[in-house]
Amino acid sequence: MKKIVAVVLLLLALAGIYAGWQVFGPTLSAPEGKYFYINTGSNFQKVSSDLEQEGILHNRFFFDKIARQIKYNQQVKP
Repeated sequence: MKKIVAVVLLLLALAGIYAGWQVFGPTLSAPEGKYFYINTGSNFQKVSSDLEQEGILHNRFFFDKIARQIKYNQQVKP
């Protein structure tokens, strides 16, 4: 019984660490010497999609949430 409880607690701890990393870990990474240009006419969805395709954006869900919170999604206009 103690082993089962220990395994369950370990799994819960690992799930908590993973969830914390997803929430508080890096959302973007900017490789050295790499530039990202926002094309004229691109809306917020296109910009976040392009960031994801370029490998700069790692977690689109949280990027979208943070961008909406700081109203960045309203600042990118086609």
